Amino acid sequence: MAAPRNPRVHYARAELLRVLRRNEEAIPEYEIAITANRNWADALAGLGWCKFWTWEMAAAIALHQEAMRLGPHDPLIGYWHHRIGVVYLLQSRIQEAIPWLEKDRSAMPTFPSAYSFLGAAYALNGELERGVKELAETYRLSGRVWVSTIAHMKVTGYWGRQKSALSTKTFTSPVCANSACRMKPADNRSISRRRFWGSGRSRFRG
Repeated sequence: MAAPRNPRVHYARAELLRVLRRNEEAIPEYEIAITANRNWADALAGLGWCKFWTWEMAAAIALHQEAMRLGPHDPLIGYWHHRIGVVYLLQSRIQEAIPWLEKDRSAMPTFPSAYSFLGAAYALNGELERGVKELAETYRLSGRVWVSTIAHMKVTGYWGRQKSALSTKTFTSPVCANSACRMKPADNRSISRRRFWGSGRSRFRG
């Protein structure tokens, strides 16, 4: 049995809890892991994302920035850019959100969400043509238009499919049509929150 004092055990537990959206429980596990290694970029980013979901936005930004300082060449750094941009966007700090979301798009040119959030930021900044262009790229990369009208959303929900599909045994993320992306639904809140942020393998940052 793995030693409970092993920081890797706490990190693994934190990652599992984060994926399960049990963010409040994940936070102390990350903190224990970080106490053992304050240069652990992955743990800092994971803690930062849990802080986002518990509405500690300033801490979320600071932790992701520290993770990027420690891991400037991390292969998934684009997700960290994405998260910071999303935080600023949710705070209506559009001018600050745009550069981070542009970095996200540059780092992950095949990530549909990079374009959708950047498009939203451009539109909110009054740059409608640029926003439309980014949104079109989202649709091109994902292979479908999820929600085209408000009426459509009322029928299908955010996923762009019939709401009754949520009651089936499995569902497929619109980002990935591969069967490996299929997962069992938890509750409706969890499904809606999994839209792009934090779904997928444990190292996923977005």
